[in-house]
Amino acid sequence: MRRRVVTKRARYMPSAINDGEDPLLYVRADEVVAKIMASLGQGGVTERRALWVEVCQELRGDLDLRIAVVTVGLPVAMLRALADGMKLSKSFLMRQLDIPKSKIERRERSGSRLKKNETIALLSLYRWIGEVEAIKCTGLMPELDSAEWLGAWLFLPNPTLNGRDPMAYLDTLEGMRVVGEVLEACLRELRDRSSAARS
Repeated sequence: MRRRVVTKRARYMPSAINDGEDPLLYVRADEVVAKIMASLGQGGVTERRALWVEVCQELRGDLDLRIAVVTVGLPVAMLRALADGMKLSKSFLMRQLDIPKSKIERRERSGSRLKKNETIALLSLYRWIGEVEAIKCTGLMPELDSAEWLGAWLFLPNPTLNGRDPMAYLDTLEGMRVVGEVLEACLRELRDRSSAARS
């Protein structure tokens, strides 16, 4: 397959892209990464939560954009930001996601990006928290912090996982996929219960 070199570049993008692929996709991916970090930042809670839901909706509806975000990579600093939000230590989260500790701190100081598999893992966690946040926007679980709720839920033994807690499955991409399905079913059940209670 022929590949063409792109002269107008986003900050992070491949040196060449496939024919028919839009170079601006990587510009959009950079913008999404910036939004992700802003939603994890120090701004107002309401604004950050709204931005979190907005980003997750944008990613849910665009496979090419999700792949581009994985390609450009998330900042290493997101590890600490997510761990803090979920009330976990950064080192514990890294172990659970099978992210090697060696060189991570140096990469964080230099502003480097995470590798593809590392980005997939953190992006999954981010999107799961966004799904919980979307439910909160409907009036369910209004008193809970979404990231903290997910951090606690991951430690709960789950019958679908043979009584093991979801956290034990986060060290492989297949495990992440399964946990995502279990979480989706859990959130769907919460929505159904709420709808039944209101009717």
